[in-house]
Order: sequence, then structure tokens, then C-alpha cells
Amino acid sequence: MAKYRELPYTKLKKVCNPKQFSFKTTEELIPLEGIIGQNRAVQAMAFGLQVKNLRYNIFVVGIKGTGKKSYVQKVVEQKAHQENTPDDWCYVYNFQEPSHPIALSMPSGMGKILCEDMNLLVQDLLTEIPKAFSGDDYERQKTEIVKKYQEERNQLLEQLTEYSRENDFMIKNTSTGFMLAPMLDGEVVGDKEFEDLAEEQKEMIEKKAEYVQLKAVEILRKMKALERDAKRQIRELESRIGLFVVEPLLDELYDKYKAHSRILEYLKNVQNDVIENIDDFDLSEDEQTEVLTRKSENSFVKKYKVNIFVDNSNAEGAPVIIESNPNYNNLVGRIEYENEQGTLKTDFLMVKPGAIHRANGGYLILQANQILSNFQSWDTLKRTLETGEISVESIRSQLGIVDIASLKPEPIPVNIKVIMIGNPYLYRLLHSVYRSIFINVKKPPTQYGRF
Repeated sequence: MAKYRELPYTKLKKVCNPKQFSFKTTEELIPLEGIIGQNRAVQAMAFGLQVKNLRYNIFVVGIKGTGKKSYVQKVVEQKAHQENTPDDWCYVYNFQEPSHPIALSMPSGMGKILCEDMNLLVQDLLTEIPKAFSGDDYERQKTEIVKKYQEERNQLLEQLTEYSRENDFMIKNTSTGFMLAPMLDGEVVGDKEFEDLAEEQKEMIEKKAEYVQLKAVEILRKMKALERDAKRQIRELESRIGLFVVEPLLDELYDKYKAHSRILEYLKNVQNDVIENIDDFDLSEDEQTEVLTRKSENSFVKKYKVNIFVDNSNAEGAPVIIESNPNYNNLVGRIEYENEQGTLKTDFLMVKPGAIHRANGGYLILQANQILSNFQSWDTLKRTLETGEISVESIRSQLGIVDIASLKPEPIPVNIKVIMIGNPYLYRLLHSVYRSIFINVKKPPTQYGRF
């Protein structure tokens, strides 16, 4: 009978001979990059990051504690650092539809510049427009318009007075129109005296009163037309003065942003609105200070401000956003409100970005279990990847609940790659249900690596 060969304890461990190494200490070694034993996963990740397609995203699958998140973050950041920095995004006031703020795209860093330019423009307008309206030339032209109106109005009143006198009536100009009083022998006839008159005299007076009333209506119509014409001339004068002040201030901005058609369109709308509301800028020094300081948020100049929605001025390369709490507002953004005397109010300056906006032009890293456990977030992410744009909406409107008066900002086009990290179960779920978003997962080399 064969005996079992005895195994000595010295054979129970692997002995490494240091003499086989070419280095003296590990300090001489270059640190290992990447992940050990996952060549296929590394290739799949590299391939997925190279594909520039909104509907081609990456799912990294593996059990917990295998270093998936740290590896993904490192690889994505290295790739993003080599790419171009995406544009800034700003929301500005929509002068045609105030509840629909306009989204403007511009090169990184230009958002802050535009915001500062608009703040300086408002300060210049508040300084220069009152100067123009306090000048001698404006006062002289306005006085001429008012004087001409008063002279023509007095001529019409004289015509009516003369016509009334010829028909034995005295006319009085009141705040509500004209009042007629019959006259006999140069004296006003009172109500009691009128009742004592003969019927023939009463009929004659009433008939003449009809003629005088018709004439009074005609004169009153002409006076109203004169008043409207005088106001129109004053508005045109104010517009000319305003244009004389506004154009030089905006010409510099037109030249500065001439390569950006949508910014030029916005600046033109600003110019038109300033001229249309030129009276708002005709303020005293104290009023100017009040507008520009603590109460500026509730003043008319608020609509000329710029909401720097996404600022990439300090970014180097494409953004990499890791959203650890992808609830609806964190992912999609939100519209804030302020309480003003018991009423909730909002405006385009209160539109705030979400993770998708901040990752636009780059990469968004999410934990699959967190995003899938929030139905509204997951549904919005799917829609964004399918439509290629993102809108900031109240979650109440998403649920079909009647919302308070709110805004509907212009959607922003999205260029983003989503990297989701999860376990094999979630991977199979997404593969079977949402193949349109995570495509070609079974065909090498695009199969996403398992850790």
C-alpha cells in the first residue's frame, strides 16, 4: 500500500528571492498605473471615453470594494484634462416674454466679463441720462413743445367761447369737460329762472344748447388730439436724447461681442428697452444710489443683470462632476423663490444649475443605485440623453401638479457622457430595459469591464 508523501512545513509558503530584482529599494520603482488584471475593462473604458456620442455611455460593473469609483475618477479626469474647456452659459432677461429667460452660450470666462459689462452699463446710464435731461438743449426743446400745445389749446378754447357767446351760452372748463350755462341779456340764467321762462324760450335755449354741445365735443376731441401729439413729441424728444446717450455706451459692447450674434441681439433688446423706458433712468443722485445699492434687487435695473449660470472661467479641460446625491434638484437644477409681502416671486436671476449643467461638455459620474432609486432624476436623465437638451423645471410641474407662477427657462443643449457605477444586477437591468442609452454592451470591445 502506497504511503502519502510527507509535506514539510517549509513547503507551505512561497519564498521570494530578493536577488532576482534589479533594484535595491522600492523607491526606485515607478508606481503602477491602472488596475491589475483588468485589461479588458481598461480597454473598454478607453474605447467608451473616445466615442463622442450622447447616446453612448458607460456602465462600470463589479462588486463593492474593488476600487471601481477611484479608478473611474482617475481615468476620466486624465482624459478630461486633455480636452477643451466648454463654454460658459448665462441666462438673461427676455424682453418679449419675461417668463422665458434666454440662455446665452459664450467662450469660457466671457460670462463674468459680460456680467461686469452690464453692471457698468447700468451705472453709466444712471449717471449720463439724468445729465442729458437736465441740459439746456432738452429743456428748450421741451418748452417749445409745451408752449405750442398751450397756444393751440387756448385758440380752441377761444373758438368755443366765441361760438357759445354767439348762441347765448357761457362755457366753463372743468376737470371732467365743459359745463354750459344759458344767458339772457348778458346774465346767466339759473335753474329757477329757467323754469319761469316761456315754453318757446325754453325750446330755443335747448336747441341752441345742442349746437353748443356738439361744438364742445368737437373742440374737446381736438384738444385731446393736441395733447396726444404733444406727449408723442416729448416722447420722441426723450427717445432722441436717450439714443444720443445710450448708443455710444453700447457701441463699445457691440464691437466687443460682434462675433456672438445672440449676445448682439440681446444688447439690441437692452438698448430698445432703455429708450422705451427712458423716464426710469431720470433720477436724482439719492435715487441713483438707492437703485445701485441695497434696493437694487427690487429695482427696474434688475432686468439688465446677467445670471452666470455655468461658469467655466477657472476650469482646465472638460469638467468631471461626481454627484453623490442625485436627487431631482441636484441633478437638473432649480428655480428659487423669495417671499415678498406674503407672495412668492422669482425671476431669471434665481435659476440655478444642476449636476448635468455643470458637467455639460464633460463627464458625469453617478452611482447606479442612487440614481435609479430616484424616479424623477432617472426619468429626466434618460430624457436628456435622448433629446440632447436639459430644461430647468419645477418638480411640481414634472408631477403634473398645478404650480405657482414660475419661469420656463430656455433649454440648453447637452454634450455629456454619463459613467454609472453599479453591481451586476443593476447592469443586467439597464442592459435589458434601457439598451437605447447603454448600447452595444455585448459586443467587444465595447463591452464595459467588470471589476
